[in-house]
Amino acid sequence: MKYFKDFLSESINIAFCILVLQHTQDPQKEIDNLYNVIVPEGYLVLVNEKKRLVPSDVDRNNYVIWNDDGFDVEAAIREKFKEIESRPYINSDIDILLFQKTNNVPRNFSYTTNAL
Repeated sequence: MKYFKDFLSESINIAFCILVLQHTQDPQKEIDNLYNVIVPEGYLVLVNEKKRLVPSDVDRNNYVIWNDDGFDVEAAIREKFKEIESRPYINSDIDILLFQKTNNVPRNFSYTTNAL
């Protein structure tokens, strides 16, 4: 996600990362970039598949071959952000997670998920 270079450090209040990190070549670098641009006490909303699928090759019909390299995107994010809530998306292998860039999370924080 080369576009992070266009943002100043700690300049974004909330970032949405929807079905992206599990497909990047270097997810740890992208997580570090997210951490850098989100303000203290800011939020990251992550929609993530349980598998990490990265393009590894193209077959003879020019179809992309996807492989799971075993990198746990959600665990890597938890090393930098405080998880506030997670919910599975209906009947799928996708999680919807809310993280905050702090260790001081208010106990009464909540959000609604009626759309899920």
